Amino acid sequence: MSQNARPPIPVEVYSDYVCPWCYMNFTSLEQVSREFPLEIQWRAFELQPREAPLDPGALAEKQRYIEAHFPAVRRIAKDQYGLDLSFGRLDVDTRLAHVGAKLAAACGKAWEYHAKVFEAHWVQQADIGDPEVLAGIAGQLGIDREAFREGLDDEELHAGVLREEAAAHRLGIRGVPATVIAGRYLLSGAQTRERLRSVFQEYQRRGQLGS
Repeated sequence: MSQNARPPIPVEVYSDYVCPWCYMNFTSLEQVSREFPLEIQWRAFELQPREAPLDPGALAEKQRYIEAHFPAVRRIAKDQYGLDLSFGRLDVDTRLAHVGAKLAAACGKAWEYHAKVFEAHWVQQADIGDPEVLAGIAGQLGIDREAFREGLDDEELHAGVLREEAAAHRLGIRGVPATVIAGRYLLSGAQTRERLRSVFQEYQRRGQLGS
């Protein structure tokens, strides 16, 4: 390692594809990863896991709440993160999308996969719970579509998604995005590029954050 080289900063990111703030946070991380040596591990966190489905009344109430607040979220996404969001589906089971992320990472396509899945949900309004939609994304990235499609049924990968979510709860994470730096420092919510740049600069300079 050269004298000027810096060791990578370990970062864990808990997120879900149906969370607009997670898309914003992903965009910031993608930008600052070009400036800092980051070693990012993407962790699953289902906002609406299939084991706890919403009843029709609760789903309708959630729909009304999100619709009422979406214009403000959309403005923030566009003004601060350069994203033009459409109103996403609420009835999406994202577990297969998270399993697909593990398959894409094994092919060295983690960043590209995340970007495509976020875009599919928030721009194209595609059903990212549909295995064929996900296989199509994999094919666009040069991943063998049939092997990917078969991998979506891998029981161990499904169990891995649940283990990551259990780890998040043990850390006290109840919402996403959640960015954990060096296993010690938690940044809750979407972070702008400027904020992340400041945090990583401080960590590089001092080896820690805060007082």
